[in-house]
Amino acid sequence: MTTAVDDTADPVGGRKTAASRGLIWQLAKRQVAIRYRDSVIGLAWAVVAPLILVALYSIVFSTVLEGKWFVRPGDERFFALLLYSGLVFFMLFSEILNSAVFVVQSNATLVKRTTIASELLPVASSISALISFAFSLIPLAALYLVMEGFPPVLTVFYPLIVAILWLLAAGAAFFLAAAAPYFRDLQQVMPLVTTAFLFLSPIFYPASSLPDGARTVLYAVNPLMVIIPSAQDLMFLGEVPPLLPLLAWTVVGTVFFLVGIRVYRRAARGFGDVV
Repeated sequence: MTTAVDDTADPVGGRKTAASRGLIWQLAKRQVAIRYRDSVIGLAWAVVAPLILVALYSIVFSTVLEGKWFVRPGDERFFALLLYSGLVFFMLFSEILNSAVFVVQSNATLVKRTTIASELLPVASSISALISFAFSLIPLAALYLVMEGFPPVLTVFYPLIVAILWLLAAGAAFFLAAAAPYFRDLQQVMPLVTTAFLFLSPIFYPASSLPDGARTVLYAVNPLMVIIPSAQDLMFLGEVPPLLPLLAWTVVGTVFFLVGIRVYRRAARGFGDVV
């Protein structure tokens, strides 16, 4: 059995745009509801979970290992706040990638038995991660107001930094979702990959503390090396971050997204035989 895929149906544009957007939103809300359905505090976990992680990491890295963080030389900031400001981006990035390898199998009925364009599923999964990310910003904003006061005016551009990371991760999610039904090992590999991103990103330490060679390589392959410092420049320094790296990752994300849709559509023709 093969899955019917409409190569002309485009979730981004065309006559079906409005209907597709509505369906994507419904699927995203459904995934969020399923994720927290059987828990006692429900969606509040999107707020509580990062707070617990920040508390644990702060104890280990700032108290036990006596780590310090300078947003610039001589400008030390509250460790937990800086850690949290980077961790929320990592959690968005990792949730999109980790969910992508399960999204087809988790929605096998929709893939096999409905006429829904299945490329909407990775997009909806990525948006559900964005919803969780939005809730995780609530304690970050509260902690920031207590420790730093009102943010600089340039913080209004913070959503643009989020959008760049989402575009990159959502584009990569298409490739992962296309491959995972055929290569189930990806479900075991991706948590290891995202854990590597956690420790190879400027979350527990500033990027300037890395050796020059490692920093150069990571800037080229890890978008969090650019995204996290850029957001912190806006939040803590009130300065415009370097625009060229952000532009470069925006271009990469756009290419990933557009090519990823095509790769996913082609792969989706055989999903009915493997899920």
